Amino acid sequence: MKLLVKTPFKGKLLLTIERDKVYEYKIIDTDKKSAVVEFPIKASYLPNVYVTATLIKPLTNTEVPLTVAHGLLSLKVTDPQTHIPLTIEAPQK
Repeated sequence: MKLLVKTPFKGKLLLTIERDKVYEYKIIDTDKKSAVVEFPIKASYLPNVYVTATLIKPLTNTEVPLTVAHGLLSLKVTDPQTHIPLTIEAPQK
């Protein structure tokens, strides 16, 4: 799975794949307005997982409060081998 994360500012990005627990995480330094991240899709992710992103702005001025941005994506995961092919044929009237 390849994700494009749009960021409002540069900083340190914590990206997690989770549901009832955290399956994977990555920490990325962003220096642009976006970041591309790749994760493998695993069978343990069935039927869905949540991708969360937390971006923390670097602290350059101690008088300015910490700036944080959050994002969440629900991702449906399917296994093509578990699908039953179905065809419905109806007579013409």
